[in-house]
This record gives sequence, structure tokens and C-alpha cells, in this order.
Amino acid sequence: MAKREEITEVMGWRIAPPRITRGAVLAALKYIALPITLGLTLLDVMFYLFFQHVLERCYGILCLLT
Repeated sequence: MAKREEITEVMGWRIAPPRITRGAVLAALKYIALPITLGLTLLDVMFYLFFQHVLERCYGILCLLT
């Protein structure tokens, strides 16, 4: 882990060290986590429909439950 830098002064003002903000977390969720989740969900639905209608076989955990 990186060592934190000492608090520095700019024109006589003490500035806070950089930190992760709520906006940064929301942007990461919006632009990284959400597209990945939606893509994997779409892929799973496509595989489910392919197995059900083309191969006429069970797909995923539902096979274990039935």
C-alpha cells in the first residue's frame, strides 16, 4: 500500500490529501459495474434460451432443483 504523503501547504493553505468521494464511487458503478452486470445478464439469458429452445436441455442451477 502506498505511503500517505504529508500534508502540504499551497500559498499558506493546508490542503487535504486525495480521497475517494461518493461521486467517484457512483461513476465507477455507473461506467464499470453496471455495463459488466448487464452484459453478463444478457449473455446468461441468451444461453438459457439457446439451451431451452435449440438443445431442449436444462441449463444452470435450475437443473439441480428440478
